[in-house]
Amino acid sequence: GDALALAVARRRNFTDEDFAKRHPGGALGGLLRPVTEMLRFRVGQKCPLIPQTLSVRESLERAAEIGRRPGAILLIEPGSGKLTGIFTDGDLRRLILRDAAELEKPIERVMTKQPRSIPSSALVRDAVRMFRECRQDEIPVVDEGGRPVGILDVQDLVAMRLVRDSVAKARTELLVVERTRTNAAARIELGLEALANGNLKDARAQLEAAAPRSR
Repeated sequence: GDALALAVARRRNFTDEDFAKRHPGGALGGLLRPVTEMLRFRVGQKCPLIPQTLSVRESLERAAEIGRRPGAILLIEPGSGKLTGIFTDGDLRRLILRDAAELEKPIERVMTKQPRSIPSSALVRDAVRMFRECRQDEIPVVDEGGRPVGILDVQDLVAMRLVRDSVAKARTELLVVERTRTNAAARIELGLEALANGNLKDARAQLEAAAPRSR
């Protein structure tokens, strides 16, 4: 139905934008929505921007003070505000298990540099394509100057049934991931508190359980 409607619309010189406005509820309509409409985590709303010059510990503390979503934080160049990296809860877990002293390193030395991102002018279909090709769970969204405006979580695409193997599997994955991230965030906070108190054993135990090994 959606595909036929789109074919007819194009014969009548309807643009993708026209189709999205007139048929927003279908799967194709969802794919043609601006990606910014999908953003639950925007800069200033559970999406802090952290200067890449801070240490890992300082970055995590700054993000916790501002308030952040479980999963990842975005790093920027202090002067320009441009996106320079991303640091996930999985990165933190691996860093701690390797050597807790690395918490004092500049985060720019351990972050994923120049992560794949999409422009704020992109459509949802562009984000879906990136996920399918790169298997990237968090996709930074940047403006025309390369400055972050938010971060797109693949679970938002799963919830819209735009990325799925089946509806049942998508719903199950969404619930599992959200529960895992909530638990991980709590464990990371406990791990950092243990580190601050000099209890390395407890810190390692909390951070080891904080993030999936595949992240």
